[in-house]
Amino acid sequence: MRGTNDPQLGPLTPDPSPRITGARGEQSLPDLRLRAERSLAGQSTPPSSGVLVEQPTAAAFNRDAAKLAVADLAGHVTLLETAGKKVIYLISSEPFPVNALAWSPDSRLVAVGTRDGSVQLWRAEPSMVLHQWPAFSAEVTAMQFSPNGRWLLAGSRQDSTLWDVATGEELIAGPGGAPWGFSNDGRWLAAAGIKGAMFCELVVPRALVHLRGHLSKVVQIAWSKDNRHLVSFDKSFDVRVWDAHAGLALDAFRAPPGDFYAENAAIALSDDGRLMAYASGGMKSTVLIRDISKHVQLGAWELPKGCEKLISIGPRQFLLVREERTSEDAQALRTVVRELKPGHPPDITRILRPARNGDEAGFFKAGLTPDGRYHFWMGPRRPHENCRVEVREVATGDMRLVVPAETSNENDGNAHLSSDGRYLIVNGESDVFWDVQEGTTSSSPPSRGLWPCSADTRWRLVYDRGEWPAHSGWLLSEVSGGRSQICLRGLDAGHPEAMTFSFDSRYLACADQGGTITLVDLPALQHVLSKSDASLLPQQIFQK
Repeated sequence: MRGTNDPQLGPLTPDPSPRITGARGEQSLPDLRLRAERSLAGQSTPPSSGVLVEQPTAAAFNRDAAKLAVADLAGHVTLLETAGKKVIYLISSEPFPVNALAWSPDSRLVAVGTRDGSVQLWRAEPSMVLHQWPAFSAEVTAMQFSPNGRWLLAGSRQDSTLWDVATGEELIAGPGGAPWGFSNDGRWLAAAGIKGAMFCELVVPRALVHLRGHLSKVVQIAWSKDNRHLVSFDKSFDVRVWDAHAGLALDAFRAPPGDFYAENAAIALSDDGRLMAYASGGMKSTVLIRDISKHVQLGAWELPKGCEKLISIGPRQFLLVREERTSEDAQALRTVVRELKPGHPPDITRILRPARNGDEAGFFKAGLTPDGRYHFWMGPRRPHENCRVEVREVATGDMRLVVPAETSNENDGNAHLSSDGRYLIVNGESDVFWDVQEGTTSSSPPSRGLWPCSADTRWRLVYDRGEWPAHSGWLLSEVSGGRSQICLRGLDAGHPEAMTFSFDSRYLACADQGGTITLVDLPALQHVLSKSDASLLPQQIFQK
């Protein structure tokens, strides 16, 4: 069903919903949308060895055929590892026989369709029912996950229904028959029912896309220079690599955790998006390189205690900038640069910032500009009179600016360097703004460039301190053009690293406090703003 908005963008909803069109005409779908109830009754039972599946009624392999789900007439579903013929878990949909099974693309979820027309969504390991829907008046004939794992489509002989996997929300319900396959890009769908076969286009919005998979707050997002791939990292040390064009998760794994908070670790993608580098930080830091398409580790090394920053400097090479001690008993920290590439240990190539005698208790904050040209460091925590902010060129180590920073204790220091390295803000009882190039200071912010900004300088993010905490928030704003500012809700003001523009200025990726990443296609948003009143944008995501 095509909405009244631009057909290429789809309707602007807070959680963009797909629509189906096909050779038999566009499906006319009811306006009523139901939110599925979570079932608390579903439980799993680890099976004993030697389980034999008798009277099988349905079976399905996962994407790489490493796992198999088999259902029987009694409504039991057995999950097996095919290589070792090992039973993983036994789940139950009784008392009704199972007619259809489907694995999610990442093999974490199993959909179960029964003869009474119900659909259940299970987590595979450890097994637990996540959603349960009374979908059809007849038995479930077939089910398919979309290639990006975001939606589940199920059908009977006459009807079909599509749900949001993460929320359980019913998105589409109407005549159509059973789904039998998606194209690899998720755009086309083949379905069949008693009235014939259909080849349909799944029309989805482009302006806003949600990437789900993280179960805790995302603290870092980094783009590759191909402007198609991005990597995200959360407080549980879970890493996910995404294809922004397709909205697909390409790789997901739990990185070796460090002894420090996740904010002290670092992630980066190679220029072509094929390799990912990770450094954990901590008392003993683990550094690794991973091949994304093969899901294998190409090398891992241990480094001494430190805090990390990473950037890509080529298709198979990374630069690791870290704060570390000169020796185990040293109080002062230095900033070193190490080169990281497959097959070579990450040796120190140069000292970016030497340690200074008298500095103690570590530092407050350090960071790199997105292009890796500039590095800033704020510290030490003790003594207070030594606290300063240094800005240096990474390639040469040349000092661009050093300014004093006032702190009342060893826990309240904060600073931020603009994405182009031009402006520095030092937070304190009153914020101080520095022009790094001119070496001048001001008590008021510059007109542009302080907060994250797109490379073409058309869009910027600004944190607005409202009159009340509830009124504070990040603003996505056109630098020129006179458009209204748009408030991005639910974003954590403490983690600007989880809000970043792609290098070609097409996308903004930002994460909310629940772990959902919103991908904003800026040209598409610009197109919507040029044709619509900004008040029509969904209030859950944007506020005029």
